[in-house]
Amino acid sequence: MASVSNRSSCVKAAKLPMNIIKSTVVFALLSASTITMAVVEPADRTSSNDAKDNKIDASQITVPNQGSNVDLNQMSRELERELQRRQSESRQSQKDTQRQQAFDLMVESLLPLEPEEVIKVRKLLDEAKKAAATPPNPPPTPNFSSTHVNLEPGSFPPVIRLSAGFVSSLLFLDSTGAPWPIAAYSLGDPQTFNIQWDQKSNTLFIQSLKEYAHTNMAIQLANLNTPIMLTLVSGQKNVDFRIDMQVTGRGPNAKPLISAETLYDPQVNSVLMNILDGIPPRDSTILKVSGGYGDAWLANNRLYFRTKLTILSPAWTSSVTGPDGTRVFEMMPTPHILASGEGKTIDIKITGM
Repeated sequence: MASVSNRSSCVKAAKLPMNIIKSTVVFALLSASTITMAVVEPADRTSSNDAKDNKIDASQITVPNQGSNVDLNQMSRELERELQRRQSESRQSQKDTQRQQAFDLMVESLLPLEPEEVIKVRKLLDEAKKAAATPPNPPPTPNFSSTHVNLEPGSFPPVIRLSAGFVSSLLFLDSTGAPWPIAAYSLGDPQTFNIQWDQKSNTLFIQSLKEYAHTNMAIQLANLNTPIMLTLVSGQKNVDFRIDMQVTGRGPNAKPLISAETLYDPQVNSVLMNILDGIPPRDSTILKVSGGYGDAWLANNRLYFRTKLTILSPAWTSSVTGPDGTRVFEMMPTPHILASGEGKTIDIKITGM
C-alpha cells in the first residue's frame, strides 16, 4: 500500500500547474513528520546573486504529515507566496540601489570637489581678486595744503597734483578767508579730466580719468577780471586731496576790517601760508601762549601768531585766513596781545622771547 500511496502522490505532483509555481521544479521528499522541498530556478534567470536572493529555503516550509495524502495545492500556494515575497524584496532592493546610484551620480556631477578642495579653490579665487584689484604702484600720499594765487604778470601758475581714481577739491578764498564764488571755468582736455561744480559755490572737484595725463584750466571768479590759471598733472605719488587757493584781494563776501589802524598787506607771503598749514617758520623759536588760545613763533625779529581769534592790538602787518576760520598774523614782537572771541575781549600773554 505504501508504494501505491507514493505513486498517487507523484501523480498529483505531476498535475501541479506550471503557471502557479513559476517554472519551479519541486522535489518532494516525504518523511514521517515533515515534507522537505527544494526550489531550483532556471539557469537563464538574471544573475547568480539574484538567483541566490530568490532561492527558497525549503526547511522553513513545514507541512504536517497527514499520511500519504499530501495537499500539493496548499504547498504550491505557499511556495508561490514565498517566491513573490522574495521577488518583491529583490525588486525593492534593486530600486533602492538604482536610486542611490542616481543620487550619487547627481552629487558627483553637481559637487565634484571635496569640502577641503572647495575651501582651497575659494582661497585661490580671493587671492586672484585681491591681485587684480591691487594697483601696480603704492597708493598716493594725501596732502591738504594752502597756496597763494599770484595774479601778477610773469607769475608761475599753481600745479594741482592728481591721481586716477582719486578726487581732489579746490577751494577759492580771498585775503580775509571768505569764500570767493566761481563764475565759470574752462578745461584744456575734457576727455582726460572730469570736473564737478554746483554752479554757485567756491569749490571745484577734479578727477583724472587716466593714470598719466596733464593739461591746464582757467577759473573765472566772481567780480574778478583776471582768470586764474592752473596746471593739472596726473600720476603723482603725492596727491592734493584738498587745496585752499587764497587769492590776493577782497572778494564779494570779504569780511570787514576790525580797525582802521590795522595795516593790511594784500600780498600774502609763503611763510604765512606755511604756518596756516601747520609748518613753523625756519629757524624759529617756539613761544608760550597763555590760555592755549593759539601758537606763536619768533623768527627774524617778527612775531607770528596762529589762532582763531581776532587780533585787536597790536596792529599786525600781514595776515592770512583759512576756510575753517584759522588765522595767521605777522606783527612786531610783543609780550601782550589783545584779542576778541565769542563776544569777549581776551588778554593773551606771550613768553619765551
